[in-house]
Amino acid sequence: SVLALWQAQQVMARPTWRGGAWFGLWLALSIGAKFNGVLTLPAVLIIAGWRRREALKPLLVGACLVGPLVFVLTWPWLWYDGFKHALDVIAFHGRHGYIATQYFGVIYNAPPPPWHEPLVILALTTPLATLLTALVGGWPRVGTPRRGARAADPVQPEVTVHLLLAALVCHVLPFALPN
Repeated sequence: SVLALWQAQQVMARPTWRGGAWFGLWLALSIGAKFNGVLTLPAVLIIAGWRRREALKPLLVGACLVGPLVFVLTWPWLWYDGFKHALDVIAFHGRHGYIATQYFGVIYNAPPPPWHEPLVILALTTPLATLLTALVGGWPRVGTPRRGARAADPVQPEVTVHLLLAALVCHVLPFALPN
């Protein structure tokens, strides 16, 4: 997902079909590694539609053409009877059983847990170095021109921060909402 987000930022800075294809590749590899990677796409499309509409076409083409091809190539189970198996995967993720969670001394055996549980779990299980790197790397970029940046440089630091925040929201919010 990190590489897909990085590539999306590059496409938003300089929209190219090649960049869109690379985005599709990184997105598909992310989804192939963990199906939650699919939640990266809404974040990218929201920010591209809001901040860089000209990047929407390359990103969508990469996600809709290159992405599925690479995803199928990385998952041998989809090589035969692929459409049925793809539907099975989507159905599984939509209905698989709830995993019991102990949260502040209470065991939750059925949904929904408290709305703040995914946020607290994220904060407590993400390595401190990763959280600090995200804060230090993202925070000063807003409104601060990069050293050596050209006056007409299309990369806007706030686009990067918006993209990271949208990705965080799209990955955490579905698990914080009641079923």
